[in-house]
This record gives sequence, structure tokens and C-alpha cells, in this order.
Amino acid sequence: MNKLLPLMRPGGLIPAHNFGMASDYDKMVKANPALETLYYMDGEGLGITLKKH
Repeated sequence: MNKLLPLMRPGGLIPAHNFGMASDYDKMVKANPALETLYYMDGEGLGITLKKH
């Protein structure tokens, strides 16, 4: 994640499937104020993360 973010433009999206099994990813996106994540928790879950700025 730390290598990806500098390459992303504002407004870029990161989809993450099987989100229920990725607690490290969840912690990283919640700790970064430049990111906003929407969760869809049916099954293993899906997360869509937006880079705000």
C-alpha cells in the first residue's frame, strides 16, 4: 500500500475483495486521512478505497 499511494492520482480507487480476511489492509486505510473507504460486507466483503488528495 505504501508504494502504491504515491503513484495514485487524487480520485483513484483501490478495490479490495475478501475484505473480511484483510485486517491489516483495513487498519492501513483507516489510519490514512487521505483515504476514504466504503464497505460492502456481504460474504467475505468488498472494500472500495478512494484517494481524496
